[in-house]
Amino acid sequence: MSTDAFSPLQGGAFLEKPPTGTFFKELFTADELFMAESVQQFMQKEVMPCAAAMEAGENGQMPGLLLKAGELGLTGAALPERYGGLNLPKTTQTLLTQCTAVCPAFAVACAVHSGVGALPLLLFGSDEQKMRFLPELAAGRKIAAFALTEADSGSDARAAHTTAVLLDEGGYRLEGSKAWITNGGFAHLFTVFAQLNGQFSAFLVESDAPGFARGREEQKLGLHGCSTRRILLEGALAPADSLLGEPGQGHLPAFCALNPGRLAIGAIALGMGRRALALAVEYAKQRKQFGRAIAQFGLVQRMLAQSAAQLWLAECALYRAAGEMDAALLSGAPMHLALADCAIECAAAKLICTETAQQAIDACLQIHGGYGYSEEYAPAQLYRDIRVFRIFEGTSEVVRLSLAEAWLKRLREGRLKEPQKGDQTADRLKQAAFAALQAGFEGFGRVQEKQQQAADLSDIAIAVYALEAAEMRSRQTIRNRTLAETAFQLALQQQTMHCNVLLQRLPGGQRVEMQNDLNAYELNSTLAQLVLENEGGVF
Repeated sequence: MSTDAFSPLQGGAFLEKPPTGTFFKELFTADELFMAESVQQFMQKEVMPCAAAMEAGENGQMPGLLLKAGELGLTGAALPERYGGLNLPKTTQTLLTQCTAVCPAFAVACAVHSGVGALPLLLFGSDEQKMRFLPELAAGRKIAAFALTEADSGSDARAAHTTAVLLDEGGYRLEGSKAWITNGGFAHLFTVFAQLNGQFSAFLVESDAPGFARGREEQKLGLHGCSTRRILLEGALAPADSLLGEPGQGHLPAFCALNPGRLAIGAIALGMGRRALALAVEYAKQRKQFGRAIAQFGLVQRMLAQSAAQLWLAECALYRAAGEMDAALLSGAPMHLALADCAIECAAAKLICTETAQQAIDACLQIHGGYGYSEEYAPAQLYRDIRVFRIFEGTSEVVRLSLAEAWLKRLREGRLKEPQKGDQTADRLKQAAFAALQAGFEGFGRVQEKQQQAADLSDIAIAVYALEAAEMRSRQTIRNRTLAETAFQLALQQQTMHCNVLLQRLPGGQRVEMQNDLNAYELNSTLAQLVLENEGGVF
């Protein structure tokens, strides 16, 4: 994968400048596609035969599967080679993560381990800490977890009540508990966040530490095969070298790791949404009512077409963000600063992928009718599993506000200029959003004072980000060009209509006209036929 077409990322620059290039899936090399095929085979041969047992609550199988994934390189995909990892680009990591989504429980367990579980250590650990733990994590011999959330501090992570006390004899004693910890039932190494003398700090805590205990498995709506537990720290003892980074700097490993984590969550959600579309296509072609397949009915075709267009658009945003993160990492900036600079882009990708997947899975269940509501068919589990994706790694509401806050900060600091004029719909949306931003937000301290307006602005920014990538991809895609262009036109029409509703609610917001106001009914029918011919594929 080449990043020659990209400039080093300056977070949020897309709000005012046209992209210099974008990454999309057709740019993967033969070697990268071979890796993806290997992961798909691993999922079918090793993971899927265990999926039903894990769904029934037999979580003891997950550590063994993660160990096998380590032999394949999955658990060390993000880690440098000196620690036994593959050091893959973020684009390739995103592709491989999307391939694991056929089993969402495994996908989440693996992504948490290799992402927010291991990255804080890689970014802020000492050389001794890295050499001690990272080779074991890369190989899957030890599993990592991220212990940030508490019962009373979810989105407001710095309000954590867990405390750490430096002992006279050396080391730390931790008191408190953590909630909703993925991999909590079997992880060996936990990045635990606690208040050290009132300073929010991070610690590496091993599961065999005195005073460390695990709560029972949570009875969740979905992701039954993924272990989720409370972590109890009842005077848990950690050695003197367990502090991760500097005292009072716990927000750095917490939030820097969340940005690539959001990419991973977006990739899993996208994979689930695409599976739902494939299931919907298969069922719609087989199910007959009134003497013909329901795939021939206009309302079913509209559901298929809209799901396909929005999933295609979300995929454009996801891989654009991954490509820009790669460019940032190659820019020479320290790794943690490069990851931090990607916050807006990762927020946009996570939000559009998770919400689009939710809609596609809902449409899949609807097309299946009563069978979709039965646990004997795949849509029911997908429907349960996808719901949490709009909650973890930042709720949709918090992600929207954080995106708007970053946008407003750029405006205050003079780093957000009036967008460059252009002929594309996305260019005009930028102009309209910038005018609304100036009219509605200047003079206000924080977006929390205008949360509804902030969310609307964020949705416009996300639409712009995705549409720019989609427009470039549709022009440059050679294979299935007709399908790509149709998907783009339908997505463009849908997003423009949505943004116009948002703009009319905002102070100073003005409607944006599309250049080509194509017939929505014809677009739906055309795209539905193309999707049916390609068995749900959009490439």
